[in-house]
Amino acid sequence: MLLVVGGLELAEFGAAFFFENGNGNWLFLGGPSLFYPTGFIPVIIGTGLIINVIASMARISFEKSNDVYTIEEHRFFLSFRTSIAREKIASCYLGTTKLGARLFWILPLGIHAWYLAVDAGHYLTNPFAFGNGLITGEFFLLQAIVDVVALILLVLLPQAHLEIHTTDRRYQLRFYPASIKPGNDVMARLSTFLDIGPARKNPAERVSREWWRLVAGITFIIVAIATRISRNLTGEPLQIALFLSGLVLVAKSVVEGPRLAAPAANPPGGASDAPITAESESRIYRAAISVQKWAVHDATVKLVPRNCDIFDYFVIAVIPALLVANLVVYGSLVPASYPGYSWEIAGSSLLCGMIAALLCMVYFKPVPVMHVTTAFAAYHFNFAGKGAASFPRMRVIPRISLMIAATLVALSILAAAVL
Repeated sequence: MLLVVGGLELAEFGAAFFFENGNGNWLFLGGPSLFYPTGFIPVIIGTGLIINVIASMARISFEKSNDVYTIEEHRFFLSFRTSIAREKIASCYLGTTKLGARLFWILPLGIHAWYLAVDAGHYLTNPFAFGNGLITGEFFLLQAIVDVVALILLVLLPQAHLEIHTTDRRYQLRFYPASIKPGNDVMARLSTFLDIGPARKNPAERVSREWWRLVAGITFIIVAIATRISRNLTGEPLQIALFLSGLVLVAKSVVEGPRLAAPAANPPGGASDAPITAESESRIYRAAISVQKWAVHDATVKLVPRNCDIFDYFVIAVIPALLVANLVVYGSLVPASYPGYSWEIAGSSLLCGMIAALLCMVYFKPVPVMHVTTAFAAYHFNFAGKGAASFPRMRVIPRISLMIAATLVALSILAAAVL
């Protein structure tokens, strides 16, 4: 998809770099053709993806006997065979991987789509645009749409992760299931094959209702687009930060929750020697474990602040800093005689307050999490039940400190630029 649209743009605009171009030049007269801001980055990404797909193609088969699990991988002309003694297995984990590094796709594709959509709007809504101007706007809009579709596929397409711990080794395998259709659920069949996950009698009773990440993400995207169109209340740095942060929060909400969560079956204090099992799933994300009772150190449900990764810390640090800088700019650099000054200040203040409230609900509101700890690994599941009566408030202090520090840095930079 990226290569096809990029090829169309190459055919339309050409690859000239320092020559006059009948379809227009980028940056300056006689500069690069318009292929470079539209299709060059997608073509590079698409080529890399095709190479990665070819290099990672594999056929994987699973077999089991009374004593051994056997996993065979066939990659090109190489074959790998792994045998795992069932009696040595301490824990099995099967699930779809969390977002992790896949969120990095938001940076090139998200920013590229944002600027192309903005420029497409300028071309297509200009009453004086005609000819090549309209063609350029149409290609900009087409590429922005393709970027968004590619971003959705790259971020949300689930990858399976199998991890088996024995008394002396750890086995890991990541792969894309051949089919994710309900009638041919590879993950469900593999879970049954490995005897992982409890049977839920009434899963509807365990539906999580935690929607704050989805609400905050959609709100951030709408605010970024609306304020860009109206050219009020926020500046471009805050608009881009809100747009990217909204994409991160929406992706995390869709992939990692809300979800169904089944508690640990056969808890550690029980009399049976059967494995302790637990599972959690949403429309895209799913995870299930089976842990032998002798390997379990702890299996509890706790009320804790949401775990954060580098993308969450970006949201926590950048958004509050830009919100405060935005208010300072409106309050100090815009003259009071400016028409609608009081409405601008009031609207900007209300917008900042709403965004700050959503950030607090996402990152400071505790969520129930099931912790299953073994001698070999620790597993965490968002849980739809009730946790402890209190939660460790000290866990949120670093996040608050990060917000304050980033805000002070932004104010210092702003003061230095103004003075």
